[in-house]
Amino acid sequence: MTDNRAFTIRQMTPDDYQFFPAALELLNRTQGRDIFGPQYMDERTSDPDSFAVGAFAGAELVGVGIARLINEFEYYEPFDSNISSALKDKTVGSFSTLSVHERFRRQGLGRRLSQKRLEWLRKCKCDVVLGVSWASGLAHTSNRVFTALGFTPGKTVANFYHEASVKHPFSCPGCQSSPCRCSATLYRLDLSR
Repeated sequence: MTDNRAFTIRQMTPDDYQFFPAALELLNRTQGRDIFGPQYMDERTSDPDSFAVGAFAGAELVGVGIARLINEFEYYEPFDSNISSALKDKTVGSFSTLSVHERFRRQGLGRRLSQKRLEWLRKCKCDVVLGVSWASGLAHTSNRVFTALGFTPGKTVANFYHEASVKHPFSCPGCQSSPCRCSATLYRLDLSR
């Protein structure tokens, strides 16, 4: 296990463009080839409603996480058909994606990246934070991070990514199928309590 002090966790900005190819390669390799387009990191680092955070081992990017402020909830409706009306008057954040390089897993980086995302969402005065945990069958999924940060699990939806993977085909590293057959669980953290 590597000493956590050897890692730097910090916000990524448009000035970090030299790390964007590595971030995209990491996200696409671990989340599904071709999910994240070439402009993804440019968009996430320049959008004021997004927060990108990176984990660095020296000059190497070894993890990336994204948080966003959201006001449309269609993506989450398979978990709760009433979510749009329930959250319409709330400030809502999303844990959009998170990935840690395979060589650096099980060292607390996912949790540290997520703590930074949560700090930003708290500064944005979010009432609620939503996240979706991919039930990929792979050893490293986000459910442990969500639980450690106090999120509550909600409904699990079978074949959650199927429709999206038909519209925008990608190669799923979990079920190794196209279209994707993986399930997902909604996690929620209420910050206004």
